[in-house]
Parts: sequence; C-alpha cells; structure tokens
Amino acid sequence: MSLDKTAAILVVGAGTWGSSTALHLARRGYSNVTVLDAYPVPSAISAGNDIYHLGGTARGLSAAGAISTTGDFPGWKGYFMRSGAGWAHARNALVAAAREAQRLGVRFVTGDPAGKVVTLIFEDNDVKGAVTADGKIWRAERTILCAGANSDQFIDFKQQLRPTAWTIAHIALEEAERALYKNLPVIFHIEKGFFFEPDDERGEIKICDEHPGYTNMVRLPDGTLASRPFAKTQVPVDSE
Repeated sequence: MSLDKTAAILVVGAGTWGSSTALHLARRGYSNVTVLDAYPVPSAISAGNDIYHLGGTARGLSAAGAISTTGDFPGWKGYFMRSGAGWAHARNALVAAAREAQRLGVRFVTGDPAGKVVTLIFEDNDVKGAVTADGKIWRAERTILCAGANSDQFIDFKQQLRPTAWTIAHIALEEAERALYKNLPVIFHIEKGFFFEPDDERGEIKICDEHPGYTNMVRLPDGTLASRPFAKTQVPVDSE
C-alpha cells in the first residue's frame, strides 16, 4: 500500500535501527516522522552505543591455534575479506544518523515518561500507533517497531525472540600500546572471540567473547519464561 509523503509515521526506538530508519525516511521525502525512545540518543541500552561494530563480513584472520596479535601468525590462513567490510565507530555513527535525521525534520521524543512506549495501539488487526508512559496517545498511519531486544514486550513473537547478552571488555591502552595495535585487522576466532584496534578517542581496545551469550530469564504473569534485557547500570556491583 502506498503511503503519502505527509502521512504520520511513528518509529518506536531510537537505537541504530530506529535512527537509521528515520534518516532514510526523511531522505526519501517523508515529512511527518516521529521517533520515540525512553532514553536520549545514544541510548544507554542500545547495542549501537559502543565503540566498534562490524560492517559487512568481518575482515579478519582465522586460525586453529592460540591468538597472537604481534609478529608472525603461524598457522593463520590469511584474510577472509580484504575489502568491502570492516568496522565502524558504532556510537558516533548512531549519533550522526539521529542528528542528520533531526536536521531533515524528524522529531525525536526521548526520555521517561515522554518517550517511553508502554504499549502499541492495536486496531482492526493492525498497529495504529503507540502510548507512552505519560499517557499520551501517538497515532500514526504506519508504525515501525525498532525496539531491539525489547521488541517482544510489544508484540507476541511466539517465543522466537530471546534477548541475549555477550561479554565485552574495553581495555584502555598506554600510548606505546596504542601505536603497537594501530591498524590491527579485525580478528575473529571462533572459539576465543573477536578483537578490534584501539579507537582514536579513548585508546581502548575492544575484546568480545564469542559464545551463545547470557539471558536474564523472568517468569511472566501468564507463567511463561522470557529473557528480559536490562541496562548495564542495573548490573549488581558484586557481579562486576
């Protein structure tokens, strides 16, 4: 169904997906786009609020043995991809997309309660908008759900969506260490995880453990178990 360029479009979530969606809608001439999020950009719980994210297929090296990031790489088979892939500074890209969308006329409503969506509006077997925590009703001709790991709190995914967390470390390096690891290829090891060069802003190297991940299972009122994401600020101190 075609949509008029002035039709009200509501985007739920201002993370990477939501901000990018809003930006592309604005670039295509849609002039009545609103984005709702419980957190200001960049959201504290957005997966995109990070230093690095891979783009395309990781350009890295594969090996059967232990990781080595200096000198020779015995047993390594070389690059999986030399071009058309790599990494991007995820947080900066997220913020840039949101700012450009705003410049093009997209309205961002963030924070709790004004931007916190508590439920979608279901009518005639369709989604007609959303309701925020302050009680405001946001009606739209098209509603786009970009709530990431929180999506199954708005739509029943029949237990096909399970929010999962990985263990990620950002380690600050000394100046000499930054120079040593500068321009390091993205390294991926199926058993040990993946590694990125230090970022220019903070000089931190990112290490991510590669495993199935952790869940936060809670029992819902209907008795079913579901994984519920929570912000890093909610992690108990004794668990760090």
